[in-house]
Amino acid sequence: MKLSIIVIACLLMVACIHKSGSTTPAAPLEQQARNVSAALQGAIVAAQTEWTPSCKIDSKQTACDVITRSIAGQNALITSIEAYCAWDTRNPPADPNAKCAADATAQSGLESALSNAQTFIGQLKGVLGK
Repeated sequence: MKLSIIVIACLLMVACIHKSGSTTPAAPLEQQARNVSAALQGAIVAAQTEWTPSCKIDSKQTACDVITRSIAGQNALITSIEAYCAWDTRNPPADPNAKCAADATAQSGLESALSNAQTFIGQLKGVLGK
């Protein structure tokens, strides 16, 4: 339980993206996506930790479905980041600070995947009772 609370607190800090009216500039789109991907990963791990035993018994539970869809959403977000930054999906950069050469043709796909990932974070919070 304490682990879940700590993970959720970390997720909230990581997921905080540029607020309206803030004097600080918004992070680049790919950095926002990386932040949300990290938050989503933390939420997935917390949900899996709590629900894996129950999902092994009955995988048709809503929580199990949310976890499965969230994993797919995170994979889609990562693929979208790679496409947007023109990185080779077979050999992405090992450096987490690698420069992104933004491909405008992939922007709408990344924005969609980012929005979906944020939705999954909210659904996982519901699964975790937070």
